[in-house]
This record gives sequence, C-alpha cells and structure tokens, in this order.
Amino acid sequence: MNSTVPFLMNQVTVFVRCSLVLMLFVLGSVSGAQGQSLETPTLDLVDIPFNPKVQALGGAGGLSNNGPNSILYNPALLATSTDNWIEASYTAWISNTSFQYAGVSWVGRRAIFGITLQRSAVGELQARTQPGPPTGTFSAENLMITAGFARNLGPVALGVSVSALRQEIFQYRASGFSFSAGAWAPLLDSRLQFGVSLEHVGELDALDQTSTELPHRIRLSNKSHVLSLTINESRSVDLHSYLDVTKQLMSNDQDAVVHSGVEVSFNDEGGFRLGKEWKDTEQSFSAGLFLSTDRFGLDYTFSPFSSGFGTAHSIGVRIPLRP
Repeated sequence: MNSTVPFLMNQVTVFVRCSLVLMLFVLGSVSGAQGQSLETPTLDLVDIPFNPKVQALGGAGGLSNNGPNSILYNPALLATSTDNWIEASYTAWISNTSFQYAGVSWVGRRAIFGITLQRSAVGELQARTQPGPPTGTFSAENLMITAGFARNLGPVALGVSVSALRQEIFQYRASGFSFSAGAWAPLLDSRLQFGVSLEHVGELDALDQTSTELPHRIRLSNKSHVLSLTINESRSVDLHSYLDVTKQLMSNDQDAVVHSGVEVSFNDEGGFRLGKEWKDTEQSFSAGLFLSTDRFGLDYTFSPFSSGFGTAHSIGVRIPLRP
C-alpha cells in the first residue's frame, strides 16, 4: 500500500506535465493556423498581428504604421510621426482566443517615443489531474509591454525597442525580454520606401519544462505609392502596395515568408485594404475597411479561415493627441 501511493502520485505528476506540454502546443496551434510548426511553437504576442491594419495587409507591418504599433515591427518608422497618438484594438481570433492592444506615442525634442501593451487570452481549457472527465476549466494568457524610440538622421531613420513578456498557463508562469531594431529610408519624395528590421531577439524562461521560442527574425519591407489619380479638385484616389519578407534566423528549416497587401484610399479619408500571407496556411486572405478624419481613425478587418476554424474579426481606433 505504501509503495502504491508514491507510484500513483508519480503517474499523476507525469500526466499533468504531459497535459501542460500538450496545452502549450494547443496555444501554439492558434499561431499554427497560419502555418506555424507545432513542433516549435512561437508566442502569439509576437507572431500574430494585433493591429487591424497590419492584419488587413497580410502581416506586412514593416512600413504600414507610423504610430505606436510600428515599434513592434520596425521601430524606425516611429520617426515619421508628426503628432502624438493613442490607439487601441480588440481582435476576436479563433479557438476562443482574444487579443487586446493599446499604444501611445509622442514627439519629443530629439526623438519620437512609443509604448504599447498587448495581451492575448484563451479560455475554457479543460483541466485534468487524472485520466477521465475534466475537473474544470481554466484560462491562459500572454502579456507583452514594449517601449521604443526612433530618430531621424538625415535621409534615414533608426529606431530600437525592448519588450517585456510574460506567459501564464495553469499555475505555471514564464517571463522574458526581447529586443528589436530597424532602419527606414524614403526615396522619390516618399513614393518609394524601404525598411529593414531585426525582431524579437531574446528568450523566455521555461514554462514548467518547455520554453516557448521567440521568432528571432529579420524583416525586409517595401512600400510603394503605385497610383495617384485626381478626379477633380475634391476627389482623388491613391493606391499603395506593401511587401514584407520575413525569415527566422534560428531555424534553417523554415523558408522565408512573403507578406503582401494593397491599400486604396479615397481623398485620404477612407478606403479598403486586401492582404495575403504567402505560406502554407489555413488563412486564405485578409480584408479590411478604414475611415480617417482629423479627430480619429477607425479600422475593421476580417480574416476567414478554412477547415472549420471560423473567421477572425478585429476593430481598432486611433486618436491624435493635440492641444
């Protein structure tokens, strides 16, 4: 009897650990719906676009934001801001997962600064301490706080950011830091722009016995003002294209990923966006609408998934902070 109890306790411990590792992979599968390998899951905070505009452009975030969100892709683009901004968004992703984002940026005397907060949460995960029916449910969440700054240096701009990350699943917690840096250069009166950035170089502590990997990727970005059509003095149509190529530096087995998108705007007051991430994925495309005024900006994006995953919806608001 005395020897049986420790044996059973040991089996329960092994079962719980295996279940937690499995849940890690389940959380990774939220990103895996975009083609990510479940054998090496990465953190959804840094692998899935929280911003509706970046989502609508197929993840081409390198040159598509000039506000706080830019420090998550290419911090140098923050230098294009001429106003102070506050923005927030909410995304209803798949598998009972939701994303919340908020950011603020302000123009200093010598540099532009930004701070963002991102949180992802998934609920209704089944808890088991032994084989059989679940004993209840619990939730898991990830949190990332990022601070960065950028500065114009003649014809180019440079920027850096640092992120503090935290994971929580069941009673297990992990934390870590990552570093990002980038450069931005406009040509032909900004009709042609190029960017390069190194993203999320860092690591997380082990969550129980397994550490979630950060992407450690390089991003090459291009933004082009393809078309500008003036209909009359009060009507104009502009077409911009976005193209990002990302490559994870820690894995030679993963190919480069292409993120592409187009934006059509009418009088710079609103329009629509289309995007696609070119890799093996359950997400066929993304599309969105946007409205921009002097007082606020509003974005909406939807991303349909195949194989019964459903459709992700994201809405965001952006407000200039002016005296």
